[in-house]
Amino acid sequence: MSVARLTMIARIQIEFLLQHALAGVGDVLRGEFYEGEERSLHLKRRLTEAEWGDRPWGQDYRHTPEGEARLRSIVATLPAAWHEQVLAELHGDGA
Repeated sequence: MSVARLTMIARIQIEFLLQHALAGVGDVLRGEFYEGEERSLHLKRRLTEAEWGDRPWGQDYRHTPEGEARLRSIVATLPAAWHEQVLAELHGDGA
């Protein structure tokens, strides 16, 4: 089996996992799309009106105590050896 074929199979598997992770979130009919580079793939989906709530443009949690708490809870799911580097990159301190 070729590398290209394996890559295609891996992408299909990742797309399935992304769809599963976002089940019940957003509205597929309002739009969704994949963004990806060589080593990553992201699924972005438009939110429902109920999910937007009273903040039609969303809420920016960057550089707020709540944002830091959310970020640390996500980073905690990564291997411990990555924590410092990931946080540095997300805060703009990484190389």
